[in-house]
Amino acid sequence: MKNLQGYARHEKRFGIRNHLLIIPTVFCANNVVNQIADHFKNETFGDHDENYCVAINHGAGCCHTGFDELIAFRTILGTAKHQNVGAVLLISLGCGQFCCDAYQDKTRNMIKRMTDTGVVFEHLNIQGTGNTNLSIEKGIGKATKLLKKIRNQKRTNIPHNIITAILNGGSDPTSGLFANPAVGHFTDHLIQQGGSAVFSQTSELLGAEQYFYKQKAMNENVALKLKTMVNLYDNLTRSLEQYVTESEPTPGNIESGISTLSEKALGCCSKAGHLDSIRIQKILPYTQKIPSYPGLYFMDGPGQDILCMMGMLIGGAHLVMFTTGIGSPLGSAIAPVIKVTANKQTYDMLNSNIDVYIPKEDIFTKGEYLKDIAHELLIPLFHSVISGKSQTKSEIMGQRDFGIRQMWPLL
Repeated sequence: MKNLQGYARHEKRFGIRNHLLIIPTVFCANNVVNQIADHFKNETFGDHDENYCVAINHGAGCCHTGFDELIAFRTILGTAKHQNVGAVLLISLGCGQFCCDAYQDKTRNMIKRMTDTGVVFEHLNIQGTGNTNLSIEKGIGKATKLLKKIRNQKRTNIPHNIITAILNGGSDPTSGLFANPAVGHFTDHLIQQGGSAVFSQTSELLGAEQYFYKQKAMNENVALKLKTMVNLYDNLTRSLEQYVTESEPTPGNIESGISTLSEKALGCCSKAGHLDSIRIQKILPYTQKIPSYPGLYFMDGPGQDILCMMGMLIGGAHLVMFTTGIGSPLGSAIAPVIKVTANKQTYDMLNSNIDVYIPKEDIFTKGEYLKDIAHELLIPLFHSVISGKSQTKSEIMGQRDFGIRQMWPLL
């Protein structure tokens, strides 16, 4: 991974974007956040105008309990600390679990951890201003101050490995036969060059479990942890009345021609790479920090694309490589998402959303190898996106998805 440039961060970290992020700590602040961000909607900065003032919205931040409170805290804090974020404006209502009040333990913890990791930030309490319009006015002022601090930052040579999240959604037969295997060749190359890849979607391993236990696990300990995670999802799914052993639960998958869970899972697994020498080094809980040393990792996560993607980004992934068959506009508030398809009809119809078409017909008409096609199309774009010279279709379209995982009833 040589000759790539990014933005230097605290503790020798680096980012590939330098966004100003406006984050609501609770859903009640979404509108104020949007009003502030709207003031900066035409602002771009960076050598290639690849950086933006980004607002994120979510439906969380209040009445969480147990595991959900921990995940919400990790997600908000992890987003604020993400290496692609240059500065953060936190907007809170004033009475939520993570609101910006110095008397609340969780908020003090959040602010301390942001300070310790060198995050450039300001915060605003809506109830503290006593007026929504005044909150918007003050928020614009704070965001302007933050923007001045980061807009002239320059890229430097990247000293460490790039971490790429590997994901798929809206799958069809072309995904399992061509797009996922093509990304698998990219995964092999990335790791051989000193980078890291992390993949997730635990529920989508159902049907191909034995392959991962025997062929991709580094050792028995990794296999056992992976098996425990998969069995948990399997048992949970079987407890639901809607469970059908041989059917893929997504209607779009069925309509496109995927007939069983095993078909779907075997197609999904190929994006994790093809080389026997590259195996899963560690199994990670949702949102846990991805190790800094190069390799292949698996993170527990749901099948839902946005929430699964968020877990890997909070864990430290710099960008996302996403395959789709029937199409998806997926993007991220904090990271580029490179979308890949091998379905020509999907690429033609959704060209404004999808970055790369894998010309599978060249395998049969020209005798080309899928590995060569993948390297030719994916690697140069990957390097260009990292250095900001290219923006992904989701960045250009302003598709800035964000979500906070919730598993339990709110109280």
